[in-house]
Amino acid sequence: VRRFRDLGMMLLASFFYGGGISVIVAFASILAVEFGFTQVELVIYVAVITVTGILGTMIPTFLQDRLGHKKMTIVLLIAWVLTALYIAWISFQHAHAPPNVPEPTWPVWLAGNLLGLGLGALGSANRAFVGFLTPPDRSGEFFGLWGLVFKLAAVLVIPFGYVKDAWGTWQAMIVLAGMLLVGLLLTMMIDEGRGEDSAKLPKG
Repeated sequence: VRRFRDLGMMLLASFFYGGGISVIVAFASILAVEFGFTQVELVIYVAVITVTGILGTMIPTFLQDRLGHKKMTIVLLIAWVLTALYIAWISFQHAHAPPNVPEPTWPVWLAGNLLGLGLGALGSANRAFVGFLTPPDRSGEFFGLWGLVFKLAAVLVIPFGYVKDAWGTWQAMIVLAGMLLVGLLLTMMIDEGRGEDSAKLPKG
């Protein structure tokens, strides 16, 4: 990895927003329950996130080569940070709502669809970006390392869960936005052209 500075930076960034993906996978249904979703609504909610996740994988398919890997990833990360802050806001509103007053559920449905799109699109864009920065004759090595980074990123569920239990959901969503923001800043430090040139260097 020392030979491939930008690929190494990409893997480090992947750790932080991979942590964000792990958080959403682990807590999406729990967040919905907090807003009073019934079991039937919860099943539909998870199904909707799954479908929008599938649709989200198509976004980089049509745009990534046109925009560039770095720009595509940055756009998606900005969208994810804003979505996390949006969920923090509706969670704050929910926590401070008057008791026994019905609350609209459409903001949660909107958040779920945004999360689903982000899950699919960011995961797809990330894999393509790693592949772009990886020498063709070492793809097995680096995709194995990328997989390890994403598995390791699941440890970031721990600080999210701790803050959620200790302080509340909206505070935990701020933590999630922070994880994604770190990943965004690291992604902005990648030199896509230099990374492409490094990937073409002879093995050695």
